[in-house]
Amino acid sequence: GSILTRKRFQFAGALIIGKTKDGIEMGTGFFVTPDRIVTNRHVVKDVDPSTIKITNKALGEAQQARIVALSAPNNVELSETVQDLALLSVEKPSRTVLSLGRRRRNRPR
Repeated sequence: GSILTRKRFQFAGALIIGKTKDGIEMGTGFFVTPDRIVTNRHVVKDVDPSTIKITNKALGEAQQARIVALSAPNNVELSETVQDLALLSVEKPSRTVLSLGRRRRNRPR
């Protein structure tokens, strides 16, 4: 499997920022494909979708992101049975992604 190093996270990790009616919401996420970022639902739950921006060291600048999917509708409160996940997309792809599982070198056939 791959080891998560600080340098790798600087390029695959992302800062997520958006405006709410009460101010600014910030959180982190990471690229799981070149154009998809996983974050927590609570980071974007109360954010105006048109204001969501992401950035990281590899991108070098903030870019618009859009919500693709939420683990539950915004009106559903988090609980032990409701996961806290959101999937975002961006137009400018990242060159570095983090894998969600260990890669197997010798796969059974």
